[in-house]
Amino acid sequence: MADTIDNKIIKMGMRAIRAAVFELNRLDPGIRSRITHDLGARGKVRLSDKVANTAVSNVLDFFAKKYDISIHIRNEDQEGDSSVLNPAGKKGMVYVDLDELDGTINFNELKGISTINLAFSELLQHKPTSLSYQDFRIGVVGTTAGNTYFGNTEHSYCVLSGRQLDKYQLTTSNLKDIKGARVIADPYPPRIFSNQGETEALLTGPFLELDKITGRVIRSMCSASAEICGVLYVDHPNASKSTVAWVSPCQPSENLIAGYIIAKGAGAIITDWKGQPIDKKPVAIGSRHELTDIIISANEAVHEQLLKIFSPFADIWQEGYLKKAKEMYK
Repeated sequence: MADTIDNKIIKMGMRAIRAAVFELNRLDPGIRSRITHDLGARGKVRLSDKVANTAVSNVLDFFAKKYDISIHIRNEDQEGDSSVLNPAGKKGMVYVDLDELDGTINFNELKGISTINLAFSELLQHKPTSLSYQDFRIGVVGTTAGNTYFGNTEHSYCVLSGRQLDKYQLTTSNLKDIKGARVIADPYPPRIFSNQGETEALLTGPFLELDKITGRVIRSMCSASAEICGVLYVDHPNASKSTVAWVSPCQPSENLIAGYIIAKGAGAIITDWKGQPIDKKPVAIGSRHELTDIIISANEAVHEQLLKIFSPFADIWQEGYLKKAKEMYK
């Protein structure tokens, strides 16, 4: 996609997120958690999810018609295949992976950090039958507090709440040692594991070792994109940059794609626990889910130290528990 198209897609994504945040903040707190429909093992869709989804879809539909493209939206909380906006678009199609409210419980009940995540593919001529992380070009993540992170795999930026005209380039920490540094960790497997206690026991080892070395492990904030953006910093000499990584044992691709693009654009190192890049790993299409373990680090030196802790657990985790989880998630 050319730069001009990149800018149009980013503008579209930012407008969609601002609309969703506006509508969410208007929603009566007393009804935010109301269930609109049940997806079984994949969870329940709340009114807040539906409101955000509608706001995003309306804006994307407007821009699809304006740019004469069709937009296929893959939504974590929808049933079946992607929904299509402006199917008659003549200038190609863009596939969009949407997580309309990452951290629903945070927003509805805990007043914590929640995000709206949008990842846009290259401009395509046909509907894809499969996609990988590297097939997505643009990521836009907006927090319900008003901050927006966006970019491609070469450059990423943020716009802070209340300063919509100021764009700051994002970067990562230059700390080379994890001792005393902060690492955001998500040590708990999701609810899809039936053997929850046994699974948590397996994960205790590497995360306890991590905490012993750093002494500053930050517990999961229940929003993967917020945690990924927590590793990124405004490129400013006064930024502390003491958070150097995010580690998770099991994340669905819809929670990751937008943050993955933005983190890569800021210079982060991203692999699974074996140290393999996730670029070519499949992402979810339609109602199918794709899961991966992941480490996002500020630089190579930090990444190598984290792999020493987590790679010994990679085989048993990926071939056993994660494989079972993928079956359960279908």
